Parts: sequence; C-alpha cells; structure tokens
Amino acid sequence: MFFKANPAFCRMLGYAPEEMNEKTFLEVTHPEHRDTDRENVERLWQGQIPCYRTEKRYLAKNGEIRWGSLSASLIQSREGKPLCALAIVEDITARKQAEQALRESEQTARALLNAPGMSALLIDREGVILGLNRTLAESLEKPEGTLIGQPAWGLFPPPVAKARKTALKKVLHSRQVLRHEEESQGHWSDTVIYPILDPDGNVQKIAILARDITEQKHAREQAKQRQAELLHVSRLSTLGEMASGFAHELNQPLSAILSYASASRRSMNDPDLDRERLKKNLEQMASQAERAGEIIKRVRSFAQRRPPCLGPIHIHEVVQEVLAFLHSDVVHKEVHVVLDLCENLPRVSADSIQLEQALLNLVRNAIEAMETTEPQDRRLTIRTLVSAPGTIRVTVSDTGVGLRPDLLPRIFDPFFTTKADGLGIGLSITRSIIELHRGQLWVEPGSGRGCTFAFTLPAAPDDPPRE
Repeated sequence: MFFKANPAFCRMLGYAPEEMNEKTFLEVTHPEHRDTDRENVERLWQGQIPCYRTEKRYLAKNGEIRWGSLSASLIQSREGKPLCALAIVEDITARKQAEQALRESEQTARALLNAPGMSALLIDREGVILGLNRTLAESLEKPEGTLIGQPAWGLFPPPVAKARKTALKKVLHSRQVLRHEEESQGHWSDTVIYPILDPDGNVQKIAILARDITEQKHAREQAKQRQAELLHVSRLSTLGEMASGFAHELNQPLSAILSYASASRRSMNDPDLDRERLKKNLEQMASQAERAGEIIKRVRSFAQRRPPCLGPIHIHEVVQEVLAFLHSDVVHKEVHVVLDLCENLPRVSADSIQLEQALLNLVRNAIEAMETTEPQDRRLTIRTLVSAPGTIRVTVSDTGVGLRPDLLPRIFDPFFTTKADGLGIGLSITRSIIELHRGQLWVEPGSGRGCTFAFTLPAAPDDPPRE
C-alpha cells in the first residue's frame, strides 16, 4: 500500500519525513484510539460512511501527547472503486490545553465556593459578583440569586471594602494568592484572595474566602496577656533575688552623700569658710544623688508592668544596661567582663525591657556558674556580631562548671534546674522572649570549661548597619 505524509504532519509529531511510513503512522495513534480508528477506516474504505471525523491523541516521538483533529475522506474512481484515502490532521493541542485549563478553573471556582466553614465570594476583574456560597448569603440575610451581577463592594462596611479593593489590585498585578487578617465591627476574619487564571495566565476571576477567627484572635490576645503577666512576675522574682545587691549598690551613693553633707556642715562652722571646697562637696552630693536616682529608675523601669512595646533598639544599649544592673554582683564576685561588640551592627525590633530581661537571665546564670572558679579565672564574655544578612547574634560565655552533655536537651524545659535553690523558669522564659521576637536561643559546651548561650534576632526592617 502506498503511504505518504506531508512535512507538516511529521513536524507535529517530531519525525523526519523519511521516518514516517505506514507502520509508524499506525504506532503514533494513541492506543486508546487505535481500535476505533481501524474500525472507522474499514467502514470508510467499504463505502459505508462518506467521511470520518474525530479528535484524537497522537504520540510524538519524544513521548509528548499531541491532539489532532482528523478529517478523512475516500477518493474513488469514475466507476466508484476506492482509489485512496485522504486524511487532513489539524494540530489542536493548544486548544485542548486551553479547554482543560478552563475546566480546571471552573472546578477550582466551584471547589472554593463549596469550601466548608467559610464565606466565599466569586467576582470578576471589575468586582462584579459571579457567585457566592450559602454561608455568605445567610450572613448577609439576602437570597443568593439577588446578588449575582451586583457590585461586590456594597456588601461590606467601607473599611473592609477599601481593604479588599486594594488587595484585588495587588492580586491582579501579581497573580498570586494574597492572605491577610481584617477586622470589622469587632469581628476578625482570616481572608484569602485567590486568583483564577485563564489559559494565557491572566486573572479571569477572583475568589474571596473569609473565615471568622474572632474567638481565635481573642484567645491569642489572652495568651499574649498571660505571657506578659508571666514575664512580669519573673522580673519581680529576679528583682527579689537581687535585692541585697541593689541595697549595696544604693548604699554607696547614699553613704557618699551623707559623708559630703557632714563635711559641708562642719565647714559651715569654720570661721575660715573654704567656699571652693564647699562647692565641690555640693557638686559631689548632687552627682551621687543622680547615681542613686539612676539605680532606682532602672529598678522601677524593670519592675513596671506594661504591654510589650516593639521598637528599633540597639543591642549594645541593652548590654550596657544589663551590666549596669549587675555592677554590684560583678564587683562583689570578682568577675572580669570582656566585651567584644561588633562596631557595625543593625538595630533590632524588640521590646527593650523584655530583651533586657532575657540577657539579664543569661548573664546572671553565667556569673553564678563561676562561683566555684578561682577569682583570677572568672571571665564573662559578651559578643555581638552579624551572623547572616539581616540577622544579629549575641553570645554570653563563662568559665564556670559547664553543663553535662546529658543535661543539654533539657536545659530550656520549664521547671528544670541545675541549681539547689532554682525555680527552673529563667531559661524557659528567656527562650520564650527570644522566640516572641522571632529569634532562636541555644547553648554550646565550652571548649575547655564553662559554656556559651547564644541567641539570634532579626534586624529591624530597613535599618542600615550602625557605625
């Protein structure tokens, strides 16, 4: 039998013209169509049907599936005898893919509208309602059918409508799913703006899904409040433990004030009053009073109960504040402090008191861990550095007794402690503070003695390194 395929058909399936023969032609038809094809060609050849038309799949040489629209007719002699069959195949792969994409988009739209536990709205690019689910219709107290074809934005309070219009513009531009939380009249919802694309990748429709999360929102706020209360109680507990140190710290400026005051009183009774000496005494009294005031101010600020207040702060200021807080302990316990602070460090977005509380816990633990170390070997090292772009790291190292390897996995567990009189909440609270600030806290054994606690924090957005 004579067989001939033109170059266009060969290119469609990736064959060279010389490769396309009768055997190949039979093999390129998808197996699911071969029996039907054979039957209809036989009927065409016998004159039972005038022509044969179908849409079917072909197997390209590279294994790809191609769709073709086949139209076959029989060419006969004047006597009506069959001479040959002429088949014309049009490549309709792109059309089939587009139809499939449209079907999938419609299925997606239906699936979104039927999403359980959600209010669902389907709109076009201009915000006209194409469909909505029963949950939304019932919440609006309107029949579903009366809303089709109406502008969607009139259904919502002005702030919500404005927010969703803005979100719609972002989705039309990015063609990406957008998710956010929104509040209206005391109710919170988790809202997802879902683009449905046409075969060319353009946004054809928009689905807006909203799930009421008011109860979850209130629960999260209550959890935050309880967390803040726990941190406050922990700070008060820390202040109670440090009370003797503060008393000693305050005793120094108060004793100095008393001493300068006594000297000034005596000089007032001296017939040869040294006015310059009296002036210096008064200046010293004022200076020591300021020092005592700073100590009281620091303690009061640390003990104050207030909601978390995030803002850009420099970690070095927190380090200095903590060392000032612990000055009495450092001096009394003969600890040598080494500061290795990065000069070019970005700020972090944090609550300064909470971060101070976390670092204070780590530094106090380090000082206490060195109580059995010889005084000349007591060394506390605080380092800061940029560990990765947009991330800072702080390490607190000591030369104390260290930690046994079997204790490392439990060291941050609530109520686990290695101290005889410890409560086991300090490190647990420290970790919660760092994690609340989107950071990480861990411990590393020292190379010889002691150990190192380290934490990372993300840099404040758009904050350049600080000289």
